[in-house]
Amino acid sequence: MELVQTERPIVGSMRTRTHNAQNEITSISGAVLPTYDANGNLTRDEVGRQFVYDAWNRLVEVRDDSGETVKRYAYDGLHRRISETAGGVTTDFYYS
Repeated sequence: MELVQTERPIVGSMRTRTHNAQNEITSISGAVLPTYDANGNLTRDEVGRQFVYDAWNRLVEVRDDSGETVKRYAYDGLHRRISETAGGVTTDFYYS
């Protein structure tokens, strides 16, 4: 089963996306296809950003299309996100 979605991100342009049964994008008109790892995690999106995951499939890093790290994430033992670092600024998250 495929799902087709059409969007207009910028006036005068249109993209069509096709998704598979796992809701992974299988085609995008006018763009580079995203890639996924064996666990179904998005590893590269259509604009070239890279996504890095740890052994527990938690997103730990986002890199721009040149490979430069733009965000980092840290987690506690309960898999809750406890910090995000972007642009040299770290935001901590606390749970009670």
